[in-house]
Amino acid sequence: MGRLSGSWDPPAWGGPWKGLLLAASVLGSCLQPAPAQTPVTIVLTPPSPAVGGGVSLAPQNPPQDFVSCSWYRSDNTDASSRILSYFPGPPPGQTNDSAHTGRETAGSGCALHIAGLRLSDIGNYTVDIQSRTSPGLGTVHLPVSVPLGSEFSAARAACPPPSPLSPTRGSPVFAPGGPTITPSQKVYAEGSALNLLRRDHPSPALVYIWLFNELQVSGSGSELQVTNLCVSHSGNYTCVAITVFPLNSRNATLEIQVQGNAAQAPGDAIPNPENGTFTLPCNSSPHTDTVLCLRDGSYLVPSEGLGLSSESRTLTVPNAPRADTGAYWCKVGNLVSTNLSEPSNVTVPSPSYHWFLNGTDTNETESILTVNPTSLDQLGTYKCQAHNSVTGLTARMDIEVEEMLSKPTVMPSETQVLENGTFTLTCNTSVSADTVLWLRDGVFLAPSDRLGLSPDNRTLTVLNFTQADAGAYQCEVRNPVSTERSEPSNVTEAYGPDSTRIDPPGPIGLTLGSSLTLTCVADSVPAPSYRWFFNGTILLQTGSSLTINLTTLDQLGTYKCQADNSVTGLTDEVEIKVLEMLPKPTVTPNQIQVPENGTFTLTCNSSPHADTLLWLRDGASLAPSDRLGLSPDNRTLTVSGATRGDAGAYQCEVRNPVSTERSEPSTVTVAYGLDSAQIDPPGNLTLPWGPL
Repeated sequence: MGRLSGSWDPPAWGGPWKGLLLAASVLGSCLQPAPAQTPVTIVLTPPSPAVGGGVSLAPQNPPQDFVSCSWYRSDNTDASSRILSYFPGPPPGQTNDSAHTGRETAGSGCALHIAGLRLSDIGNYTVDIQSRTSPGLGTVHLPVSVPLGSEFSAARAACPPPSPLSPTRGSPVFAPGGPTITPSQKVYAEGSALNLLRRDHPSPALVYIWLFNELQVSGSGSELQVTNLCVSHSGNYTCVAITVFPLNSRNATLEIQVQGNAAQAPGDAIPNPENGTFTLPCNSSPHTDTVLCLRDGSYLVPSEGLGLSSESRTLTVPNAPRADTGAYWCKVGNLVSTNLSEPSNVTVPSPSYHWFLNGTDTNETESILTVNPTSLDQLGTYKCQAHNSVTGLTARMDIEVEEMLSKPTVMPSETQVLENGTFTLTCNTSVSADTVLWLRDGVFLAPSDRLGLSPDNRTLTVLNFTQADAGAYQCEVRNPVSTERSEPSNVTEAYGPDSTRIDPPGPIGLTLGSSLTLTCVADSVPAPSYRWFFNGTILLQTGSSLTINLTTLDQLGTYKCQADNSVTGLTDEVEIKVLEMLPKPTVTPNQIQVPENGTFTLTCNSSPHADTLLWLRDGASLAPSDRLGLSPDNRTLTVSGATRGDAGAYQCEVRNPVSTERSEPSTVTVAYGLDSAQIDPPGNLTLPWGPL
């Protein structure tokens, strides 16, 4: 607006009032993040944070393998400006440092969250990300604005100029009592709304200007609205009413107090050595009327071991035992609100760690050690050494990391032993097995004069074997974390072959064109091997079975099976005769007539495999005599000096061990006479005369 005509300045327009009608005072600003100094870019959310609100500072694309990150309230990584350090875990953890105010927390991706922003939070913030592969460093500027400018710009002119009482040129006329601002309430709660209204009766040509602590705010009109009040909104609110014709002004001022409704503890975790002293300030609004302290949800009262400052804003615990560790809160109140802080955890100081494997430093210094064994060299005694730099004490703890044993095996898996012989079994297992036991048929074995064990128990030797030593042998392996037992290895007594036989039993008869399968069986452990012989000549066939397809009589004869036991070194054999089933013989000639006292010969035609040949006359066996002769093979019968008694039906019968056959009869007759003649009836005959 500048200087008005008439060269008149309203009262108190010097200093900050200059240029009220030209521009509103800008109480906040929004700055973009400073250019990245390293590959780490930090993004603010929201981009224009305001007093009383919150903000997140998020590094973009942090390395996946980062192990920790630290935030600093400066443009460098000086330790005195460190706010906190964050460890992604699992589980995630946070360690607060000297620049921590109790309002900062870290989260996923190393983002820093600040609650209850203050103007003192304005400045540079640096993150230092520790990573084995790509450490990073980044800095960003955090602006914090007072939200009056934006909120007051929402003020609206809601009241048109009222009608004048008695308008005249010259000084304006106001209603009796002067201008006022309503409502007259002076105390408001943080987060509530403010709605102020100027009430008076000036001339029609009236302009309203609102001031906050003598700084103009946006908007004009008799009404001012502010939403979401915060403590920084406390101060003097002035409404200036200006008349242009004639030029004049009147002021009305109301002092507003906004009381905070948030209490803040000094930090997330406070390390305290046993019997040490710790102090917890309760950071809250200066408008707080009452302050109460709690530990683990219970209210605290002053005692010899617990001191409170005069305003109860500082809690001091001297000579603190471990029982004083826990979650501490402060509860604050005033006329308009009551609030409880976030907990501040008092803990024993975190130690530093070193890990050792079998006495060798692993160079691992985290509290958690992850072991992914790829070789047995990574198994053994792990020792954690914890050192407390505050107490100067060191503690150590050992733990054994053992292999989960796999199932052992016993070799050989099957054994045959001679009576009074010796056998040895070996248990194949991991070198991590520190106990090896042997069992027979499920019963644990102990060393004896006949049962010996190697120094590591992995080899079992049994001397002077008896049948009682036969059975299922197993080995059982153990270590502190596992027990496994092998599959059985069967040990049996070796004997035989005994009682060797051929099925079917002999002798066996065959006819040409038929077939026969012979099976050799022997009582033997282990099972024997077999060989076959025919008439003393070894055959190519092996195995326990032999099949004969009879195509010629040359295949008939003696078959022998020989069983061999490779363990006992013994052999047993058995033989069987395979013979022809004899065909029916024939006698030639099949009919003959011989003169008395003559000679006749009969021939029996039969298979050469008939080993017995007999002659019969009228079914009765014949025996050689001085008149009855037989050829050497009995196949030819000769009868000399034939008598009438030599006549009859002659047959030959052939036999072998598997068959008997008899020929059809050959008829022999004896021719004789004339020896005498007679008439029958004998004597003289008398015949009657005449016709018969």
